[in-house]
Amino acid sequence: MVGDPGDAQTDPAPIGPVTAGPTPGRPTGVLPAAVILVLALVGSLVAGVWFGIRAVQAFGDERGMANAVDAAKVVATKLTTFDAGTAEADTKAMLSSATPVYAGALEGDQDPVIKGMRQAQARSNGTVTGAGVLSYNPGTHTAHVLVTVRARVSNKMLPGGQDRDYRMDLTMVEQGDWLVDNVEFVG
Repeated sequence: MVGDPGDAQTDPAPIGPVTAGPTPGRPTGVLPAAVILVLALVGSLVAGVWFGIRAVQAFGDERGMANAVDAAKVVATKLTTFDAGTAEADTKAMLSSATPVYAGALEGDQDPVIKGMRQAQARSNGTVTGAGVLSYNPGTHTAHVLVTVRARVSNKMLPGGQDRDYRMDLTMVEQGDWLVDNVEFVG
């Protein structure tokens, strides 16, 4: 008879879809944890490469600025160091540190300047006292460098000489070497 206590009991059929339980021997959540770990590693690798590239670019920018400053110091020294007896050589040395366009513009004034130096028996010895980058554009390879110079200037009217301080804003352009493209004396 049905319902006899001696009958084996059966579980009623489940309602809804039947799902399998966890597979024995395989911990739950291993696959999602592995995916998260792989994504974290890939993200770390991408971040490391990006920061590495930025560090290399920053090093290149620092080196470019330092080279521009060094070249600007040389130009400022050439501008403030001259002697009436070596005026042509001094002028040539200055023009060799200039871009072709700027050198071309200066060459037209070269003869009257040399003549004036000789008439006045002018002599100057400049020493750079400070220099720094005002702006730098690695894309165009240009830098504005402020250079301060103290020069001992003498001539036939002032044979004992007089110290003079100059501040120059030099536009430097990298064309193989760093060359001056413009000079502005600032107050």
